[in-house]
Amino acid sequence: MTRTQATATATKTARRPAAKADVEDAKLVGPKTPPLDLRAMLDKLRLPGVDVASLVESRRKDIQALLAANEQAWRGLEAVTRRQGEMLSAAMGGLRENVTEALGTEGTVARVGTVAAHAQAAFDKALADMKELAELSARSQQQVVDTLNKRLREGIGEVGARIGRKH
Repeated sequence: MTRTQATATATKTARRPAAKADVEDAKLVGPKTPPLDLRAMLDKLRLPGVDVASLVESRRKDIQALLAANEQAWRGLEAVTRRQGEMLSAAMGGLRENVTEALGTEGTVARVGTVAAHAQAAFDKALADMKELAELSARSQQQVVDTLNKRLREGIGEVGARIGRKH
């Protein structure tokens, strides 16, 4: 064994225990970490005038609203993506038909006219498709904003009710 091979082998051996220790440390931290129980922590503090149950319930509603908004955003993204795929497929079919028609046209002037007409129609269709996608995206985003605004109004009402009870 040459000196270079011996050094390389020693280096690999020296790295293994540290890597193994890191993996074992990671296993201890991950699964053994207890779940966070916000209600129990707040109950232990026993803060005067704080209704722990309503505070926890309010945060639960916040999380539900965020999850609902996330789901709406995801469905909107799926709808836009699906529609884009449909538009692309239709465009490719139209292109095939346009090329076939243009190649079948006799005469250079007539062929150029056919290509120009198809190009104008394709441009108009692209603009209409872009408008449709923008409207689809806007509707999806508005649903998300409406969901979050509704929860925000509810949360403000909850805070107002808590403040009203204290006075």
